Amino acid sequence: MEKDFLNYQFASTTGKLLRKKARWRDDLAEDLPCNLLSKQEAESLFESNIEGEVLFSRIYIISPESDVFPVDPTPRNPCWVVRSLEDGSTLVTIIDAVTGEFLGHGLPPPYDGFSLSGAWCWDPCGGAWTSWYKNASYWFNTMGFSTDAVQWPTEEEVKNHIQSPSIRVFYELAHGGSTSFCGGCAGGESCEATTANEIETWLLPYPKVSFAFIGSCGGMCSTGDGTLSYEFRKGSVEDTATVGYCGMGGEHCSNCWDYSVGWQSALFNYMHQGYVVKEAFDRAMADYPMCASDPSCMRFAGDESFTPVPVGAEFVGSPIRGKKPLSVQFMDESGGGPTTWLWHFGDGQTSNEQNPSHTYGDVGKYAVTLEVFGNSTSDTETKSGYIHVLGNSAIPWELLLR
Repeated sequence: MEKDFLNYQFASTTGKLLRKKARWRDDLAEDLPCNLLSKQEAESLFESNIEGEVLFSRIYIISPESDVFPVDPTPRNPCWVVRSLEDGSTLVTIIDAVTGEFLGHGLPPPYDGFSLSGAWCWDPCGGAWTSWYKNASYWFNTMGFSTDAVQWPTEEEVKNHIQSPSIRVFYELAHGGSTSFCGGCAGGESCEATTANEIETWLLPYPKVSFAFIGSCGGMCSTGDGTLSYEFRKGSVEDTATVGYCGMGGEHCSNCWDYSVGWQSALFNYMHQGYVVKEAFDRAMADYPMCASDPSCMRFAGDESFTPVPVGAEFVGSPIRGKKPLSVQFMDESGGGPTTWLWHFGDGQTSNEQNPSHTYGDVGKYAVTLEVFGNSTSDTETKSGYIHVLGNSAIPWELLLR
């Protein structure tokens, strides 16, 4: 129910109710239509009509006052909202959950990430490290960062992405060194460079970038004041990290370069699993020892205990249907490495275990909610009617009530 909420505020010491706020539409039917498209049906419909990779989908009852889903007239039916990725850009598609009609597009959130590739050659400009920067975009989006992926961005485009309160992850693969990289292509012929001094100036009124991959050949050979690594971190070694190449153009790194897409994919995958950046880095180096030559072709700088990845709640239970008493084993499948869990089983009982078992004693359908917390973030996943407990009769209890 978009924009509807119930908010209860209690005193932390006495538990006394201090304030109640509510916003609730009273013009809707009490029950959802019985012929709703399933999540799988909605995503399949999307994939058969629109190009792009589905990131996730959720069902909404869209508010007439919606800012995010500007559909006119406001749909009366519930709608599936499918968020997808196409050529590095995020698309929000609205599908009527009853008729399957495509109703339009919503507004994606501001970009949290930026991935770029410079040109291979100049005069004229040509080529791009497509597999690399699109791989980074894929993983940033998978981690939960809405990411814009651009080939040969102008310096103004780079500035607009860096100079943003929402930017958290950054990736560049371009010619350059530890103090600049050639991201753009001026006039289609020559390098348009971004310098560390410019990044320092752009970030003055903004937070440091949580994570930056500096992929210019010598990008991480130096990490002190005046370098790309230093300026993205704003000189900090707390809650920020940079990773990237050093000497990738040299002979000793030629074997590493052959595996560089796999190496960065391993790094990002470990980060997605919730490992801190330094441990993800070390694991990727262990997976690809050819990159750990002396001197190392890959370098790390920053906070060794930091992870920028937000948690994302997900779970499964088994069995989810059966006769009472029904004992269900729940398994946490959340991303981002949460450290705290709160389960609501739908029958008034809760648990703080990561993978709890719960027994349902009464006939009915139960919604299950998992809240996860970690990395200074939180997320919630609710599955309505997920658990279906039957009576001891062989006839489903819904039929007995008719």
